[in-house]
Parts: sequence; C-alpha cells; structure tokens
Amino acid sequence: MALAMLLLISAVGISLGLGFKLGFFFVIYAVLMTGLPLAWMISYRTKMRSRLIAQYHKSKQFLIKP
Repeated sequence: MALAMLLLISAVGISLGLGFKLGFFFVIYAVLMTGLPLAWMISYRTKMRSRLIAQYHKSKQFLIKP
C-alpha cells in the first residue's frame, strides 16, 4: 500500500511538471488520472481505521471486568 501511494504521489508530481510544460488540458487530465486513485487510497485507509476504532469501542462493553 505504501509503495503504491509513493508511486502515485510521484506520478502526480511528474504529470504536473509535464503538464505545465505541455499545456493546461494535459495538466488537468494527468492530475485527475493519477490523483483520483491516490485520493481514494487515502480516504479508504482513514475510513477503515475509523471503522475499526468504532468497532473496538462497541466491543469494549463486553470485555471481562476484574
């Protein structure tokens, strides 16, 4: 997961650099094609982490108390 995020961040930077050199349309297209998967990966990890924390807090009441 970390390697994929690293590659996508690099691809966003490269596409921005090339896009500014080639023209405005290419910037938007390249950033969308590389930035959308990156945004999905970041939001998915955050969503899963909050779901796990909520699940832990729900199960906390059923733990054996000393």
